[in-house]
Amino acid sequence: MEVVPVINDESKRKLRELNMSELIDALEIQQLEPATLKLKFDDRMQRAIDYLYQEKYNNRIQRMIKSAKLRFPQADI
Repeated sequence: MEVVPVINDESKRKLRELNMSELIDALEIQQLEPATLKLKFDDRMQRAIDYLYQEKYNNRIQRMIKSAKLRFPQADI
């Protein structure tokens, strides 16, 4: 089975310019999962949005930890 790209290079460039490279990652991950490709568009988009949100949130938290200049940033309670 030939893998057809979900979005073209120009769309990827535009998403990167909008700081949404995580969405590209989400779509590429979906493309590698045969079960995901069988889902409706709405379900696939919801999964991509959830992935995008979580990645942006995680990156934000990491930036906040770094800017806090904690003595032990990797400490866990």
